[in-house]
Amino acid sequence: MRKFLPLLIVLFVLFPSCAATLSLPEPNQESNTFSWWLHNLKSPEQLQAFLKQCTYISDLEQFGRTEYFQTPDELFRNRKGDCEDFAYFSAYVFLRKRWAFRSFVVFIARRFYWDIHAIAVAQTKQGYLGIDYSTFAGPFPSLEEAVRSVAQPYDFSYIERILEVKLPERPRDSSKQKDFCPLWGCE
Repeated sequence: MRKFLPLLIVLFVLFPSCAATLSLPEPNQESNTFSWWLHNLKSPEQLQAFLKQCTYISDLEQFGRTEYFQTPDELFRNRKGDCEDFAYFSAYVFLRKRWAFRSFVVFIARRFYWDIHAIAVAQTKQGYLGIDYSTFAGPFPSLEEAVRSVAQPYDFSYIERILEVKLPERPRDSSKQKDFCPLWGCE
């Protein structure tokens, strides 16, 4: 699998239809406070500073469920979540602020721990930026290099899955898409 990893990454980057996509909420579903914060957010470094103020907590501890996906607005209000919540939040912010023209949530496998960690990667004109709740790095010339840089403290082994994150183009059409299911609320 490792020797095919660069090929898979190239396929996902060059042919985005090969990658799974994830639709995030429409901007009109944001609270006034979250919208104000987004409007006043000036840089990815400020986003990173916000994430560092948040608390990591498992879904089981916070919601009493093994898996719960918070909306970006919920994470903003709660200021706590798991790695998936932070990754989706970051991907959403990069797209809403138009800092990136493509955004991904990348699930990486951790060597020796047998678990998965989620990070966000944003593709900008300058290159790929990697971000999670504790690390921000970039730009890098490839998605794989951004992942390696951000994932290094987690004893990164390989990329498990890549989801391209997209904002819905038209709210009324998003619910009619075949196989569409918003991230939150799906069982």
